[in-house]
Amino acid sequence: MSDSYRELAQRVVDRCKLLAGFSEDPDSTRRTFLSSPMRDCHREITGWLEALGAAVRIDAAGNLRAWYSGVETSAPRLLLGSHLDTVPNAGAYDGVLGVVLAVALLEGQRGRKLPFGIEVLGLSEEEGVRFGAPFIGSRALVGRLDEELLRRKDAHGVSVREAIEDFGLAPNEIPEACVKREETLGYVEFHIEQGPVLEQAGRAWNPSPGRAGYSSRLWAARTTRALRRWISDSTLWPPPRSGSAKWNARGSALPA
Repeated sequence: MSDSYRELAQRVVDRCKLLAGFSEDPDSTRRTFLSSPMRDCHREITGWLEALGAAVRIDAAGNLRAWYSGVETSAPRLLLGSHLDTVPNAGAYDGVLGVVLAVALLEGQRGRKLPFGIEVLGLSEEEGVRFGAPFIGSRALVGRLDEELLRRKDAHGVSVREAIEDFGLAPNEIPEACVKREETLGYVEFHIEQGPVLEQAGRAWNPSPGRAGYSSRLWAARTTRALRRWISDSTLWPPPRSGSAKWNARGSALPA
């Protein structure tokens, strides 16, 4: 690995640790849907992306969207990213690693343009911690953030709609967040491995005392498959991420 790539890799690690400090809790990382620390995340990541020439916006569902055009502005786009929200007492790399790596990939281009555009996504919600329903951000991308979900309330009686408004966004503009299938090549998400790799390798590991986040792993797998199928029915996607299963243990989304 060249020194330049080592520096870039170290920057990714440092940035993930920096974002972990944007938290609702003083001694650990917890960043839920459109909470105040999410603004800090948006501000920091926006600075990195704008320095690379990307046009950054926050859509009506709170997703950070950064557009880096290709050689021709009309070229289709490749979506890169992951989620910015976390579970309580989260690790520094869950979710944000996929966003920070996407930024690093743009940095590695050093201003060069590709035959396609790149849109970096910092999804506003995956874990389902605040409202007990996951994937609010990605649902908006595929046109499935409906009125029923907007009425759902958190433990303080604040609805999803009200949370969006309190963040300074307009719920009536949510349809505009939908990705256009004909303009999209695909979606790539880098994610830290959370499966049984250490156990199978005979390395030290420690059982978790509990879990947090979305309550239905099956629903999560189905929603992920739906997102991939929605973008292009004709694309042969790699097997979907289903919880912490390794690649060779996952089923294909195509026949699902």
